[in-house]
Amino acid sequence: MNRDGLEQRKAGKVSMSYQLKKLLPRHKKILELCLQGKNFVDIAKEVMVSPRAISYIYKSPIFMNEFRFQMWKRAFEKRL
Repeated sequence: MNRDGLEQRKAGKVSMSYQLKKLLPRHKKILELCLQGKNFVDIAKEVMVSPRAISYIYKSPIFMNEFRFQMWKRAFEKRL
């Protein structure tokens, strides 16, 4: 990143995007904690990252798809 880009980011003019390419073991741990109903602050403390990092991970499309699938799977298993 050039100097201008760094200054814009510090000033809050450039949004950071965090897109996961695949779920790593740490992301799977975060997923499990989300499925348990824990909030971002508690999850962040447990996996030792910032709540903002948890938010970026949570909002990524691959994480959301897996989260929805796991929620559906758990609901389906309860029906059986």
